[in-house]
Amino acid sequence: MDGQMGPSLEVVADVGEIEPVLVVDRQILEIPEEDAVQFELGQLHPAAVDREEPPVLTVIVGPEHAGKLSAGHEPGAFLEIVLRQLGQLQDSVGDRLGELRFFAGAGHRRERQPHRQQTGGPRPSSLAAGFHGHLLKCCSFGHRNGVTKDRTGMTATIVAGAWNAWEQRRVIGHARQAVVSHAREDAERAAGRVDSRAGIFPSAGLHRLCEWVFAGYSRNTAMSDTIIHPVIFIPGITASELSDEYPADHERVWGVLRKDFARIALHPDETRYEAKEPAVVRADRVFRLVYEEFIEELRHNLSPQPDQPTPVFAFPYDWRQPLERTARDLAAFIDEVIGRTGLLRHYHRARYDTDPKVNLVGHSMGGLVIAEYLAQNPSQHRVHKLASLGTPYRGSFEAVLKVATGTAAIGSNQSASREREVARVTPALYHLLPRYPGAVAPARGLESDLFNVATWQPSVMDSIETYVRLYGLRKGNDRRRAEQLFGVMLQQAAEHRSRVDTLNLAGLGLDSRRWLTVIGVGEETRVRLRIARGADGRPAFDLASKDRSNDWKVRNWRGKVNTGDGTVPYLGARPEFIPVNELVCVSDDDFGYWELKDRLLEGVGAGLHATLPLMNLCQRIVVSHLRGRPFGKVWGRPAPDIGSAEWNPPVEMANRSGKK
Repeated sequence: MDGQMGPSLEVVADVGEIEPVLVVDRQILEIPEEDAVQFELGQLHPAAVDREEPPVLTVIVGPEHAGKLSAGHEPGAFLEIVLRQLGQLQDSVGDRLGELRFFAGAGHRRERQPHRQQTGGPRPSSLAAGFHGHLLKCCSFGHRNGVTKDRTGMTATIVAGAWNAWEQRRVIGHARQAVVSHAREDAERAAGRVDSRAGIFPSAGLHRLCEWVFAGYSRNTAMSDTIIHPVIFIPGITASELSDEYPADHERVWGVLRKDFARIALHPDETRYEAKEPAVVRADRVFRLVYEEFIEELRHNLSPQPDQPTPVFAFPYDWRQPLERTARDLAAFIDEVIGRTGLLRHYHRARYDTDPKVNLVGHSMGGLVIAEYLAQNPSQHRVHKLASLGTPYRGSFEAVLKVATGTAAIGSNQSASREREVARVTPALYHLLPRYPGAVAPARGLESDLFNVATWQPSVMDSIETYVRLYGLRKGNDRRRAEQLFGVMLQQAAEHRSRVDTLNLAGLGLDSRRWLTVIGVGEETRVRLRIARGADGRPAFDLASKDRSNDWKVRNWRGKVNTGDGTVPYLGARPEFIPVNELVCVSDDDFGYWELKDRLLEGVGAGLHATLPLMNLCQRIVVSHLRGRPFGKVWGRPAPDIGSAEWNPPVEMANRSGKK
């Protein structure tokens, strides 16, 4: 427990019309009604002790309990009770208890005689001005005159006549209202009240009722660290449903069960729109089969309380379009999420408006959308933390396969000829082309850069020419227009790849450890593309299965980079902007024993790449990263080319290298 702090505590007894409540880290709990001052503080669980600043205990006892104080529970005696119970926390908190603030009632409020208190405290007129100057070091309050003894370094304030000061000072009028609305309404809204004696409380920020009472409402200058920035999840390519909104009854044209290639094909003269018009095809929702569990787990495990949810939004997008356009849509959605989150009461109280940012989590191409957003907004991005699962930062050969043959481990494997036609005029697909040393092995004299039109085999250009002839508006010179269309799509993709490869996190104000990068390994994956010279001397892609490889083994992994998740090769998933020793690798062996459904999906063709969001371990790793501390049992594996560097993942986790 070294270096950790205890929870902040506040006790409010009969403040206005509020029932006795114990405010512990913003969780409203009932105090046993038989004696509000005899709460069981000693039952606090040590697991709640994990804050970075000293805790504060604030006690306000109103007129209802003033009789108890005058009948033998004077402030000094009452605080002795409190301190004895605090002593039960010494094993876990030690002398790290910060300040204790005590505000005693002054008899019935109608009497308005604060001077009758025998504690020797300051008069009401001096309370507001002198509040911050009255913190005294003390451990034991030996008698009712407020004499203190310095024994443990705990600071405290003893103020007599607190209630009367509250009643008499106009500046506190709105503070009383704030306390009533903040505590009472929260108490009524709290789902499932917990007996204070149960005592397992989450950590949270300071809730300073005392400052409201004596100085009016004082706004904090920084966001509390007790809430988590809202999360936006960005899915992979083809994993957002598309609906045609032109019909009065919107019609889904792309989903898990229906894939209407003719309806989603883009127009060769204007790839923002469909070839088959009139139509208004837009993104609808993310694929539930793959992502519903992941999103729900994030929502549940990132929320401190049921009535204090951490928002987790899905961002379905038109995966056909260039990522530059998608990133602009994401920027607008981020602004919307920030605006909506600011309307949540617990985010408003935690001062979210002082750090209005989001956490971004992407699967597969979703990570590229995140990178593009950052590249477009180097000085104005609104991101706190990031995480990606199986993102092809440097490309995947399955994109080549999809364009060349219509079959690949990306999207659907149905109707290869129709899908091939659609794929060849889908701009976003070219953003996934591989480009890194050794990725392409051309025959002598041939090009290796897949972002160059000349590198491609002629059948691709031939089919694009046919597509232009069938759907284009202008007649004649179809070959030239096909070359222009193909060249524009490749140029857009190449510019995107350059922006991603040169992403400078330091220039963005981001530390690399804020970006969790999870990569799948251990699956047979296409790791290179050979380009042969055809009989006519022109390029011919050699798509033989011999270039699918996996030399990574659980107990023989060092240096084995010819591996991947079945779709994205390891070297294609390794970003330029994240140090190799911070990467986290997972394999099929990391599925839990009881994850039967997910193993079945992975085994029947979905592959490790598609099921990474379904892996319980990946869910816990992402939650741990966003929470800033381990959630459950988490582990990972170093990158195969880590060399002699020490593994330093952004999440505290066990190293499972060499173990199943």
